[in-house]
Amino acid sequence: MRYLMALFFGVASALQGQVVEAQITEVVPKDLYLEAGGRQVTVILRGKSLQSLRQVQVLRQGQQVRAIYSRLGTASENRRTVSFIANTTCPLVADYQVIVTLSDGTPIVLPLSLAVVKVGDPKATLPDTATLAEAADVKAGRRIVVAEPLAPVVTATIPAPLVIPPDGKLQKVLIQGKNLKEITEVRVRKSGSPPRYKGAQGLLPFRKILDGVEVEVVAATTTAVGTEFILDLLVKRYLAASVLMKVGYPDEKKAEIVPVQQSNVIPLIPVPGP
Repeated sequence: MRYLMALFFGVASALQGQVVEAQITEVVPKDLYLEAGGRQVTVILRGKSLQSLRQVQVLRQGQQVRAIYSRLGTASENRRTVSFIANTTCPLVADYQVIVTLSDGTPIVLPLSLAVVKVGDPKATLPDTATLAEAADVKAGRRIVVAEPLAPVVTATIPAPLVIPPDGKLQKVLIQGKNLKEITEVRVRKSGSPPRYKGAQGLLPFRKILDGVEVEVVAATTTAVGTEFILDLLVKRYLAASVLMKVGYPDEKKAEIVPVQQSNVIPLIPVPGP
């Protein structure tokens, strides 16, 4: 069987010369290790017109490998997932090839290296090329690691330091940093308590802005001056960054932006739910 390879640039051309405008610009991770008899693993395709992908299959030496189950996920604007499971009979080799097929039957060879390893092999982990939001989709509640350049990091707050008065009035505080556009929740807890939330516990209204998030907070008139809280920024139940907030009366002379010392640490861990 002949396959017209459309690798990293992903433009598939049919044998008759017809051009299909499907593009796969990146696969995350590009090196995939499946555990034979282990858990499902998902890769992320980035590109354009990925809704035109209709089928995925794994080949070895030109033959379909039925010991590896593969499934296309739902397509979004610029990304699509592909999930794999290898059963216990799958050979522990590294010469597998992954093919996706367009709606007109045109095959595309993914720029993906796929190997099957024993259960527990340390290579069978998600690499650090995924963003936190993508890693959260892939790992589905398990511990994840993202590269430092891709991790959400808080660099400053307004006001700075982050101090709000106990007057019962709504305050809008600004949290600035890098990669904060992926934040999906902001929650608050008492300083010293673990980040464990049930339902809507501690959930705060917020909106995303160009370089951070604007959060609405209120300190009751009965809250003692000096009480400390932690604002947790989450991405799909993963703790991404934390900011210290105190109750008190801000010093008007300290209006300049100062760096936040307490920010996210890597690796990132899932926050327990109900």
